[in-house]
Amino acid sequence: MEYEIVQMKLTSGNEVVCQVLEWPEKGSNQMIARNALAIVNIEFDESNDRMYMFVPWLHFAEGEKDYVMINTDHIMASSKPTDYLIDQYKIAVYETNSYSKKRVEEHAKRKEEGLKKLERAIKNKLEDEDVNGNVVRFPASDNDSGTVH
Repeated sequence: MEYEIVQMKLTSGNEVVCQVLEWPEKGSNQMIARNALAIVNIEFDESNDRMYMFVPWLHFAEGEKDYVMINTDHIMASSKPTDYLIDQYKIAVYETNSYSKKRVEEHAKRKEEGLKKLERAIKNKLEDEDVNGNVVRFPASDNDSGTVH
């Protein structure tokens, strides 16, 4: 399903492009959006050139399932973006969501590896206790067995 893409200027000065999933109902000032990307303007002093880029408006809220509630009281202006801006936005959303998905997968992998490492450490600790009974081990010096009875 294709959602309406809107460009907004907020009272904070941020300029945001997002997909509006739900406009505010009567008596409400909250709209639901996703893929909210801020437009950042970079100006180069030497050449007087200007460059624009998209960055996630809310850090780590950059996946297809990451929804944003926007208080419409803070929208100064909004418009339908140009076709060029929509094309650039769609490319940025695809890249942002791809990086987000990759980051989530890598985090899950690291978390699983950490849990396996913890499980091995606990198993080793339990095995040591079974073999040694009530012996407490301390870091050994060269002359010491490392145990206190």
